Amino acid sequence: MNAPDFTPHDLRTLAQLSRPIAEALRTSQRVDAARRQDHGHAPGMVLLGRHNEVELVTPPAKALLDRLRGQSPATHEPIPLPVLTVASMARQRAHSNEAGSAPSLEVPTASGWLSLHASVPHGARAGQVAVVIQPATDTRSVGLELEAYGLTEREREVTGLAVKGVSTAAIAEQLFLSPWTVQDHLKSAFEKTGTHSRRDLRSKVFYEEYLPAIGSGAPLDARGSPVEPTPRAPA
Repeated sequence: MNAPDFTPHDLRTLAQLSRPIAEALRTSQRVDAARRQDHGHAPGMVLLGRHNEVELVTPPAKALLDRLRGQSPATHEPIPLPVLTVASMARQRAHSNEAGSAPSLEVPTASGWLSLHASVPHGARAGQVAVVIQPATDTRSVGLELEAYGLTEREREVTGLAVKGVSTAAIAEQLFLSPWTVQDHLKSAFEKTGTHSRRDLRSKVFYEEYLPAIGSGAPLDARGSPVEPTPRAPA
C-alpha cells in the first residue's frame, strides 16, 4: 500500500524537529566518547593569590607539581618556575585586556610532558590566577575529545597531530596527504569546534573542556564534567 505524500504541515513539523534531532544525535556521540575516555590522566588546578601564594590545589595537581619540581631537585620553592611563568603571562594578558586563548606552556619532565594553561577567573580578586596542569594528551585521547564535536576519523587524525605541534608538511607526509588536504581538514575541524587557529583548538582540548568542574577534584568525563558516583548495592 502506497503511503500518502507529506503535507505542507508535515514538512514544517519535520523542519522544526531537524535541529533538536541533530543535537540529540551529537549529544549521544559525546556520551559515547566520554564512556571510552581514559581517566588515568586527570588534570589538576592550582589557584594562586596576588603574591603567588597557594589558595587552592586539587589532589591531582599535587602529584603534577611534584613532577615539575623534579626538574630542579635543588629548588625548594613551593611553586615550580613553569607555573609561576604561565601565571605571570595570564596576569599580563588580563592587565592589557588582550584577547585570545589562555597562555600555555609545554614542559618536559622525567615521566613525560606536561601542559600548563593559566587564566584569570571571572570575578577573581586582583592578581588571582588559576593554573591547570595536565599530562600532555596523546593522539588517541585527543581523538576521543574531538569525536565529541563530530569530527570525522581523518579530521581527528590530522587535528590530533596538529594540536601536538606537528607541522602541516609533516602531517601530510605522515598521513600520505597533500598539504592542501591537511589544511582543508583543519579548516573543517575549526568550524566544528568553534575555533579559529591551532592555538585556540589546543586550548579547547586541553583546557576549556575541564575548567567548569576541575576545582572540585572529582573524576572527569570526556567533557570535563564530574563523573556520577556508582550507586552502592543495598546491604
